[in-house]
Amino acid sequence: MKKLLSILTIAIVSTSSISSTTAFTTNQNIKLSNQNEILDSNINKGKKFINTNNNDFKYLNNFIKSTTFLQKNIIDLKIYKKNIYILTNNNLYISNNNGKTYTTIKIISNQNLLSLKIINNNLYINSQNGLYYSNDGINFNKINNIKFNQTILLFKIINNLFYLETYSSNLGQIFNYVSNDGINFNLLNLGTSTNSTKIYIIFNFKSKFYIGTQYGFYYSNNGINSWKKTINNSIQLKDNYKIINNKIYVGTDEGIYISSDGINFNLYSLDNQNITTIESFNNIIYVGTYEGIYISSDDGKTFSEIKTLDDKPIEKITVSNSHIYIQTNINIYESTTSPILFSSIYNLSKSDSKATVGSIL
Repeated sequence: MKKLLSILTIAIVSTSSISSTTAFTTNQNIKLSNQNEILDSNINKGKKFINTNNNDFKYLNNFIKSTTFLQKNIIDLKIYKKNIYILTNNNLYISNNNGKTYTTIKIISNQNLLSLKIINNNLYINSQNGLYYSNDGINFNKINNIKFNQTILLFKIINNLFYLETYSSNLGQIFNYVSNDGINFNLLNLGTSTNSTKIYIIFNFKSKFYIGTQYGFYYSNNGINSWKKTINNSIQLKDNYKIINNKIYVGTDEGIYISSDGINFNLYSLDNQNITTIESFNNIIYVGTYEGIYISSDDGKTFSEIKTLDDKPIEKITVSNSHIYIQTNINIYESTTSPILFSSIYNLSKSDSKATVGSIL
């Protein structure tokens, strides 16, 4: 266990909830939350912070406890225009003196705040009542041309285009939008019979835009309209893809699709396995499935199954510092050289808690 922690973070969560860990760096003195308290620490340049996704922010050193946010459900923390922003369920707080004091910023909606994002030098707040933005971190405006009061499910920028996926609880529908400035949004029309479609993946490849949905896989030259389908309707795309050696690898519930031009895709069924994750390491492509892992050493031309791991669902593959880690629902395996020889470094079945490979430190 000590060996594992020296390389990466393990987030321990309940068995009913599995979540990964995120990290960020800052040069400032900052207050971080731990078990709904804010903890004050003097930060040196380049130090890393960990968000354990239990609404806890942790720094890898000792803390001095403070009760500024005692009993607050802290959702997110960002550094924006040299100020510290802390988001709770009901309020956004700002500190302009390195976390010594905080003031509340008034937002049109101050209930059910969900996330805080910095995109193109704007600060965005996602709430169950819509999306708000600010270009100064003080004054927030609601983006009004998003229909109804919708919860933001996806908010991503690809090559200066903004994509939104929202859900209206009143209508029970998903809506997709696109914008070229992050403020004025229009409905995204993929050419399907309905605009209510779940987006699983969205990315850019060779100057084209790609969106994978519950109805298929589409590409567009401009990312706004004229979308064309490349994979048929019957595919239920999962939220995993990878670009490796100038090829697209898309995981689905019937195998992996591979394309070198982004238009023509070949299916590798891998024994009709449902693909859970895709990664590359030392010129080997690793594909995780519900029943094990497959590798390719010839740039995706052929795949073979690794027999040395337990035949359990592959939940995550992580690469860092010349190590590859493969996580199943009962073990975390590690390898540094051989593409097929792995040793178990953490047994999950010995604990009532669930561990997951987190951010690499």
